[in-house]
Amino acid sequence: MVKKNMIKIILTITQLLAAESELQTQMMWSEAIDNVQDQMTWIREDLNNGRITEEEANLSLENLDRTEDLLIELYKLNTK
Repeated sequence: MVKKNMIKIILTITQLLAAESELQTQMMWSEAIDNVQDQMTWIREDLNNGRITEEEANLSLENLDRTEDLLIELYKLNTK
């Protein structure tokens, strides 16, 4: 009886640790995507304030948009 209870406790702890690890991974993916979106906002603000040219803004936004898309795809693949 003690062995069965011990096994149940160990399985419960393992499941909790796995769930916590998955949550941390999801939070890291979310943070990476948020960072890219923040950079896109700052570039638009820089363009509107005349700090960068439209060409510079477009090049940066295109690269960040592709990066955001890749991060979203990787997130989907890694959090199934």
